[in-house]
Amino acid sequence: MRKLFSKLALVAVLGLALTFASCFDNDDDDDLGGSSSSSVGNSSSSVTGGGGSFSTSDCLSGLYNGYPDKGNDIANYKTIQIGDQIWMAENLNYNVKGRSYCYLECMNLESYDHAYADIIANNCAKYGRLYDWSTAMAFSTDFCNSSLCDSKVETKHQGICPSGWHIPSVEDWEILIDLVSNSGSLNQRGIKLKATSGWNNYGDESGNGTDDYDFSALPGGVRAYSSTPYNGVGERGYWWSSSESGKDHAQRMSIDNSPYAALDYVGTKKIYNSVRCIKD
Repeated sequence: MRKLFSKLALVAVLGLALTFASCFDNDDDDDLGGSSSSSVGNSSSSVTGGGGSFSTSDCLSGLYNGYPDKGNDIANYKTIQIGDQIWMAENLNYNVKGRSYCYLECMNLESYDHAYADIIANNCAKYGRLYDWSTAMAFSTDFCNSSLCDSKVETKHQGICPSGWHIPSVEDWEILIDLVSNSGSLNQRGIKLKATSGWNNYGDESGNGTDDYDFSALPGGVRAYSSTPYNGVGERGYWWSSSESGKDHAQRMSIDNSPYAALDYVGTKKIYNSVRCIKD
């Protein structure tokens, strides 16, 4: 009975993942077979065509590293200028082994098959990876996820960003928000930063944005530390700042699929969110 339940659970998750993949299809397929030039956390091979089988424990410990990533070399990423700021125009997809996740990676299943691995690789390419705050800040342990570490945070804190780039502070995010809010109500400013496709509808209304500045924000959701870790994909996106808000929280920028997208939020440091880097 247990084996039957496991197989049924796998089929259900695969069906859900395939539904997400078909709903959020975009033009980034050329990135799926790429490999990173970074030597740290770099995948040496693509899983396209079959990623093999591996255990959940291997995945959680970071021993399995079969998904392609772009590393933290800025040459591998699209960039844009908005006002005086220069931003990455896509989420960071840098594999910090055992401390970063793509959507659906490391679910509590006995093993993953080739099709499931390909789905995760597609999610890596589309949404980038998710990181807890300490990992995004490139701290060696997760100590700062539950303690104030303001003495460790630099003014332009590089974290896991490429050289010459840094994790945006809350002030960096506020400058961006002010720049894109020349018109419209306070809560509608996120529409100008959202991609024109890839967002779930909000009731009968489209959840997509106008992407006026080519920021192309996508709803990568979050990964929590629970038995059902992934949620919000298609509906919400969250991006870390380097600014703490108490010992176990930090500021993050958020956008959802409603017409009234919020652009500031305080999140638990242990939650895994997306990362966008800004040039020093």
